[in-house]
Amino acid sequence: PRCTAAEPTNNTVNIYKTVAILALLDASPRPDAVMYMDADTWFADGAGGAKAATPEMYMSVAPHADLIGNQNKFKASERTSEKLILMNGGVLFIRNTWWSHGFFSLWWQMRCGAHDQ
Repeated sequence: PRCTAAEPTNNTVNIYKTVAILALLDASPRPDAVMYMDADTWFADGAGGAKAATPEMYMSVAPHADLIGNQNKFKASERTSEKLILMNGGVLFIRNTWWSHGFFSLWWQMRCGAHDQ
């Protein structure tokens, strides 16, 4: 990990997702895409309208994107204001491209902190 002296170096199990995703992207036969979900992921019954929401449906929203994730807000404590998380690592749709390999390789190499997301 590339932590500064002031940053904690203890990682939770969150960090293993990057290695698991890289392993899946390199699996044989190579998948076109990978979907990652945290254990506490929940999809509403109405997601996708009359049809069931499938990974392919989500990937079709942005046909040229290599990585699709969800965004959410969180409140760190009662003393802080609500902050927007650009991309939560809990649900990820990843196309098997050179860019995705590079992104998850850098995530693994640059990991740091308790949550590392």
